Amino acid sequence: MLKKLLVSLLSALLCISVVAETESQLNGNQNETDVKIDEKGDVFVSPLWYHISSEGMAEVKFYRSYKYLESIVIPSEIRVDGHVYPVTRIGDKTFSWCSGLINIKIPSSVTSIGNKAFSWCSGLKNIEIPYGVTSIENETFCGCRSLASIKMPSSVTSIGEYAFWGCSGLTSIKMPSSVTSIGEYAFWGCSGLTSIKMPSSLTSIGEYAFGECSGLTSIKISSGVTSIGNCTFLGCRRLTSIKMPSSLTSIGDQAFLGCSDLTNIKIPSSVISIGKDAFRGCCRMTRIEIPSGVTCIEEGTFNFCSGLTNIMIPSNVKSIGGRSFEDCSSLTNIVIPSSVTSIGKNAFAGCVELIRIGIPSSVTSIEDYAFFICENLEIVIDNSEENVTVGENAFAGCKSVKFLK
Repeated sequence: MLKKLLVSLLSALLCISVVAETESQLNGNQNETDVKIDEKGDVFVSPLWYHISSEGMAEVKFYRSYKYLESIVIPSEIRVDGHVYPVTRIGDKTFSWCSGLINIKIPSSVTSIGNKAFSWCSGLKNIEIPYGVTSIENETFCGCRSLASIKMPSSVTSIGEYAFWGCSGLTSIKMPSSVTSIGEYAFWGCSGLTSIKMPSSLTSIGEYAFGECSGLTSIKISSGVTSIGNCTFLGCRRLTSIKMPSSLTSIGDQAFLGCSDLTNIKIPSSVISIGKDAFRGCCRMTRIEIPSGVTCIEEGTFNFCSGLTNIMIPSNVKSIGGRSFEDCSSLTNIVIPSSVTSIGKNAFAGCVELIRIGIPSSVTSIEDYAFFICENLEIVIDNSEENVTVGENAFAGCKSVKFLK
């Protein structure tokens, strides 16, 4: 009987000890007996490891056992051998792959959060970044698919590459007016986002930044942005409208490829370059005006824009690239200006609703399959057959072709 009583008493004391230690860890309270120092000089203050810099600042360091933590409060300072060290940084990869981590509180003393600090914390639901942090570094929250909300302070000026890559649970994000740049792949695959308001301070958006944000329906690009990079909005299939600023000068390759719901877009007159496959597969667009500063229609720019009925090519365009209007099956009218000298491979192939098109005398090269299977098309070429290089099957399947000279 006495033995059973002792076992019960010891079990109760052990439970009390575990609860007390857990509460200490969650609340960020330090127990002096929890402090130890390893051979590298790094300090353990339960439940975290720290590196003390020569300036007397503490940085939270990576340690494998963190993966078992569910909730934690990082203290604003730690005490070691009677000295107080402020916690100012969360190091690179500190909590990376802590899939069980759900909640974390970061103190106001922290001014820097390292690369991949919370990457692949698939259970993390929300986080508030303290004022003083100036950058969301590369891959900081990459793969945090349960992250629903994040609060950024007005001190943040940049969002790094892959910073929120694959955060599919993120439904909204408010960028502070201090942000000037968004890195490559920063929000790639954030399928829960429906709209984004970019701050007026923003001047740079990286390639693939919002690619595969399949829930995004509208976006307004701030007035300081001069370029939309390659694949920036690739695969944003629910995007219906986008407002571009007058500061914009270029639209990159595949910038809006696969944005199948895009119906309302006005390219500002300031744009002088539109990249390859930029609007490929935007099948609900019915009309688009190409700015007069554009001198080349690149390969595949409007490929498979099957809803496009009318387009005006500006008088400065010198070449129409391959596949540029291929499978624009609703296109009924297009005027080729006298500035054009070449029409590329498959440029108008499959434009079955085109009825008549005039090719000016300036055109000296019409490449393979340029008007392939344009079955209703009557082509009138203001030149002699000897002066125009015509590729293989350039007019195959067309209703008629006539050279005027």
